[in-house]
Amino acid sequence: MKIFVRVKLSKLLKIFIIIFISSLINAEDLASKKADKTNITDSRALEKSLIFPGLGQLHEKKYLKGVIFITAELIAITGAILNNRQGNINYNKYRSSLTENDALFFRKETERFDRSRNLFIAAGIGVWMINMLDIYILKKKMEKKSIEVSLKKGVNNEIFFTLNYSF
Repeated sequence: MKIFVRVKLSKLLKIFIIIFISSLINAEDLASKKADKTNITDSRALEKSLIFPGLGQLHEKKYLKGVIFITAELIAITGAILNNRQGNINYNKYRSSLTENDALFFRKETERFDRSRNLFIAAGIGVWMINMLDIYILKKKMEKKSIEVSLKKGVNNEIFFTLNYSF
């Protein structure tokens, strides 16, 4: 949505607007410097999310989402490690088993823990992907809001003050 405001101005008001716009130009320089810092911050949030899910959300002060992503990733990593350990224990028992029934039992247990380990690894990758999608969407939402202020000269030396706000 855009809002346009056009006003025919007197000379005194024109001088005031020129002074106001010149101060806005300085403010735009400061805003562009802040935007550069924001771009650095944007990349930091993305880098943190790349390193570990949830860190980018914490950086952007989305604490609940950050804690949820961190917890989900830690659960996935812990589940993968524990199932891998149990699978290795059962595999060693399978290799050292003396009877055929024991060998079949421990082989099935090894395969069961290996499947569980693989599911936890897939869940960890899924959490990471959803985390990256979330930080991308969060950044896009923050970039959409903008305000533009400008002065334009009309046909009969009229000055128009234009304010554009998009959201």
